[in-house]
Amino acid sequence: MSLKLAPSDYEIYIPIAEWIEKNIKEWLFMQRPLFKKLSAPIDSVLNGLDTLFNVIPFPLAVLIFLYFAYKTNGFKFAILTMIGLVFIDLVDLWSESMTTLAMIFTAVIFLYFYRYSIRNSFF
Repeated sequence: MSLKLAPSDYEIYIPIAEWIEKNIKEWLFMQRPLFKKLSAPIDSVLNGLDTLFNVIPFPLAVLIFLYFAYKTNGFKFAILTMIGLVFIDLVDLWSESMTTLAMIFTAVIFLYFYRYSIRNSFF
């Protein structure tokens, strides 16, 4: 006779995880048209910004970043910004970095409009 102290020692199995996964998959499948409609404006803004940021030539982009770095934080920060951007280009991650920047800008744009609409609807 052995003592059964842990829940895994018993023979009973309740497939809660499988039930939850099945129901979530069904719900997501039913809501797919809604999610497509909600993501369409986000996709269009993201694709537009991604195209814009990847079309700008590297030297011009560096000059734009250097200008904003100098205006906001001074000369030392501008130099560190230039070193960082040149390093990103040297490791051949410029396109991926511009895509990430487009994602961040898209999120900021939509969150700004969301915040603005919520603020005006309540006050």
